[in-house]
Amino acid sequence: MTAEPTRTPVTRAESTAATREAIVHGAHRLFFERHYEDVTFAEIVTAAGVSHQTVLNHFESKEGVVPAMLEVGATFHPWTRAVKSRSRTRTRPIPMGS
Repeated sequence: MTAEPTRTPVTRAESTAATREAIVHGAHRLFFERHYEDVTFAEIVTAAGVSHQTVLNHFESKEGVVPAMLEVGATFHPWTRAVKSRSRTRTRPIPMGS
């Protein structure tokens, strides 16, 4: 009989924080790869690897993820501030390098 690996207990708060982080980082990656407007809520769900309802439990919309990105220090990408601004104005900036 083989012993099962020891597992560190995870609290509900740690699990919730890890889920929120997965959602934020998944959205962050998608926003970086493509235009903010071109990323759908469903794609954020897929990138996070959680259910649609789980994302809704944390954020009511795609726009709600942006402030969370800023909270966790995702400001190292200059476009993050532009995404936050665009989510309010709904205008598409001229692509960089054009």
